Amino acid sequence: MDEQKTHLSTIEDVPASAWEKLAQKKIFFGHHSVGFNIIEGLKDIMTENPQIRLNIIKTSSPSEFNTPVFAHSRVDKNRDPRTKIDAFANFMT
Repeated sequence: MDEQKTHLSTIEDVPASAWEKLAQKKIFFGHHSVGFNIIEGLKDIMTENPQIRLNIIKTSSPSEFNTPVFAHSRVDKNRDPRTKIDAFANFMT
């Protein structure tokens, strides 16, 4: 049996063009408590890697999506996945 080698990539391996392309997207991240930890982690990574320039804002207002954004906000009930999924689906429509 052949062993497959795993290549672990680092942030430094991601080309600047990929970060620029990501920064031009309109992203909505609906979450609750753990999501705030993820957002804080993203901000820490951006501080350490200035080539990553995401416009992270806390909002669920459709008017904030006129320009590229990584928006986030709480969605429905914590520990109730179905309500979160429904709230996210409603937001997207």
